[in-house]
Amino acid sequence: MLWTLLNASGLKAVHFTSILGLKIDDQGKAVSTPIERGSFANYNKVQSPTEINVSLGIQGASFVLSLALETLKELQRGTELVSLITPSDYYDSLTLEAHSYEQDNEKGFLTVFLTLREIRQVGAQVGNFGFGFGNVLNPTSGDTLNIGKAQCLALGSE
Repeated sequence: MLWTLLNASGLKAVHFTSILGLKIDDQGKAVSTPIERGSFANYNKVQSPTEINVSLGIQGASFVLSLALETLKELQRGTELVSLITPSDYYDSLTLEAHSYEQDNEKGFLTVFLTLREIRQVGAQVGNFGFGFGNVLNPTSGDTLNIGKAQCLALGSE
């Protein structure tokens, strides 16, 4: 199992005959901001999601090719994540952004071009952000807190 495209259940998403090409685009960007006299300051680096372009060869009867295309269409339109296993690396949490294909009906061969993009999943943090009222029944009975500036509007009397 050197080259495999797995679905979320860990099963082969698409059965293909050969890998025709692979291009991995993994980059980061140094964030810069303008400062005095036309200079720039770089202060951080942001890693972009990995993009993978892969070309697959699928050979078989017309129903095999149709099934492969239907599966790819569902993966591209849906939200299911896939994994790509190559001889040198394992790429997890990928979404199929785009696919295209060329079909040779005489030879029963399909060349499929996939664009996969890494989805970075983050969890939400939940916390208790109380305002110091303590265990009082009525929040107005709690201690007074100075948590910011107050603005007063003077109303004139007529």
